[in-house]
Amino acid sequence: MKYAKTVDPACTELSVCQDCGLCIARCPMDIPIPDMLLIYQRYRSEGESALSTLNTRDFPAYPIDCIECGACSSVCPKQFDPANVIREMAIVRCI
Repeated sequence: MKYAKTVDPACTELSVCQDCGLCIARCPMDIPIPDMLLIYQRYRSEGESALSTLNTRDFPAYPIDCIECGACSSVCPKQFDPANVIREMAIVRCI
């Protein structure tokens, strides 16, 4: 018997990202935040295997590099909090 997958609220919230680039421009660590949001969205729906992208692609910075300054969240025109997502990704990768 197949069960329907429920939609994680975090995944639908991530869809507000317009990929405007304001968060990237503000990030002092050059974390490619829209890329990380996509990986996080896959992680929330598919599980830990989605995080393997962090090992197979060369990014200028990774969630673990985040200094939690909140600059990315302060400029989001949709009042989304990408800093919270980046923090959770860093924690999950360290476990």
